[in-house]
Amino acid sequence: MNHLMFEDPSLLPISMAATLIARGELTSQALVEACLDRIHGRDSTVHAWAHLDADAAIAEARRLDRIAPSGPLHGIPVGIKDIIDTDLNDIKAKILQDDAIVKALPGGVDPEVINKVMIPK
Repeated sequence: MNHLMFEDPSLLPISMAATLIARGELTSQALVEACLDRIHGRDSTVHAWAHLDADAAIAEARRLDRIAPSGPLHGIPVGIKDIIDTDLNDIKAKILQDDAIVKALPGGVDPEVINKVMIPK
């Protein structure tokens, strides 16, 4: 593995991060915190996030770290495009009920939803 990617888990390919999480060699919390650091360092320029709840993302990562992996994306942070109808108070529950995302994810997949990203106009 590239040494830089090891120092910054946000640079890992999803497949590698998922493998490391499943093996217990990387925590979801460490991955989420690295991704949040990257987001905070770039979003003032990129303006990609319509909503971002860092505290909720870290809390969910900690929860996922305490349980057995539930699918191939267990503990992997994801952002949801702003055209997907979501209730920001309960984004994960709403997304998992929404046909647009349910049909895109195979059964048993439990990614960690960080929140909503914006689509450039």
